Amino acid sequence: MADSESGAKLLQVRTRVSKCKLQISSRSNKGNRNRAIRRRRRKLKYIERSRKSTNKGSQSLRNTLAAAFNITDMTETVDLTHDRSLKPPQEVADWQYNHQLAYWKSRAISLEYENRMLHAHIKKMCTQEIKDYVEFVNEGNECAPGDETQTSSSPEYGIVEESNRTCDKTEFLDNKVDKKVLYGELESKINAMETAMKVNYNLQLDRHKPQLWPNIPLNL
Repeated sequence: MADSESGAKLLQVRTRVSKCKLQISSRSNKGNRNRAIRRRRRKLKYIERSRKSTNKGSQSLRNTLAAAFNITDMTETVDLTHDRSLKPPQEVADWQYNHQLAYWKSRAISLEYENRMLHAHIKKMCTQEIKDYVEFVNEGNECAPGDETQTSSSPEYGIVEESNRTCDKTEFLDNKVDKKVLYGELESKINAMETAMKVNYNLQLDRHKPQLWPNIPLNL
């Protein structure tokens, strides 16, 4: 009897111990799950707060840019460095200032190059007109007998004129050959287009009489 009672008591004790272990393990698992859930919730809240702050900053920047720039018409830009009513971010103002500075520098360089090209073209046209006039006068002097001066009848003058004419003919033929090689079968059409452009350019000059850009060196 004593052995059976002791065995029953031992069984009850073991049963209670196992129940306690199960309760402790279930509580610990439940605590771990709760901690994981709370950690996940805190992480989601942090992500949501950071996203809202980022969207708020980008939205303010978009509103500032939309007020400063006109997307449909970009021919004119607002000077953000002097207009205090807009109050743009400093990065945007610095960017626009550097952009305007680079734009006007490139514009000035291009105009200076265009000025040099125009001066060279005018000089070439004037030289060609003078040369044509000299050739016309020389041909008239050659056709009129007895009117030759001593200078024009000298052999040195004749040699120089002959060499100049030979150089002009050689240059003309070289240009014609170069254009033939460059343009091929369209050489005559392109020559006609170039002549039309030159004539139109001269007509525009005579009609509007534009002022030349001042020849001022740029210290960039």
